[in-house]
Amino acid sequence: MKTSDRALGSPADLAQLQRLRQARAEAAERAVFAQRRACDKAAAEVEAQARRIEAERERVRRHASHRVGEGAASLPRFQALDAAFREDLDDNRDRAEYELIDRQDTLAEAQAALRERQREWQREQARRDAVADALARSRAALGLSRERAAESEAEDIRRGTPIHPLDRTPR
Repeated sequence: MKTSDRALGSPADLAQLQRLRQARAEAAERAVFAQRRACDKAAAEVEAQARRIEAERERVRRHASHRVGEGAASLPRFQALDAAFREDLDDNRDRAEYELIDRQDTLAEAQAALRERQREWQREQARRDAVADALARSRAALGLSRERAAESEAEDIRRGTPIHPLDRTPR
């Protein structure tokens, strides 16, 4: 049965639209949670990489300490080897720092995507809520229409006006 307010649409149509909006809101919510997990993973990788950099820096410090301490006596004999080892330590640290920068960029991208997913989720929730409001208004309008039809019919009966069977549609 249609409402008297055509702008709202029928309650059945609005109920179907509400189910669709609910499904879209749930899908958007799942996307938010998936993106949040991706952000958490990226943040954990950034933290792990920062720990690896600190470990590389500690290796460089220990090596430097060894060169000026107990390893100082053998430095002239192993100077070329020591320089190569020091260069390798520096390269490892540099690679780890560049990887940290890449992981930080990945984290920033994941966080931006999370913000976008959250905005999409909020839009879908607003759309769902708007349809729920329209459905409630449509049902109220239908109830009012039925009530007016019943009052009109009761008034016609009270007056003794004959009622045609096809004229019982809501007004």
